[in-house]
Amino acid sequence: KPGLNWLCRKMQSIPADRNGRDIGPAREALSRLKAGQLVGIFPEGRLNEGEELLPFGEGAAWMALRSNVPVYPVYIHNSPQGRSMVEPFLRPCRVRLFYGDRLDLRPYRERPRSPELLAAISDLMRRELLRLREMAQGVG
Repeated sequence: KPGLNWLCRKMQSIPADRNGRDIGPAREALSRLKAGQLVGIFPEGRLNEGEELLPFGEGAAWMALRSNVPVYPVYIHNSPQGRSMVEPFLRPCRVRLFYGDRLDLRPYRERPRSPELLAAISDLMRRELLRLREMAQGVG
């Protein structure tokens, strides 16, 4: 998909296969973080066609531990929904961003790496995004 690859490069996004088996995007994100760049990660790991948060994958938690950089949750209120990445460009809308406080991952960094640890960090991230979503719905 040459056109999509061009667009991703121009937007400085990191395209990833949805099968979750390609480590290249994770390496690219880590490289950018080590260079001091900001990297946004969608922890659901796939397109969301509805209003509810989908279950989180463990990729964002793994990246947070591996990179050892600050993690700030951001909730995107009124984001366009669709079945493809193209639809939001065709149906622009007015979104609001709600920023959370920096997540304290120090207690997790001292624990041995395990699937349970990644699940706990993913749960922390999810709870904070749900809190921000509730705040966004209260604002309207």
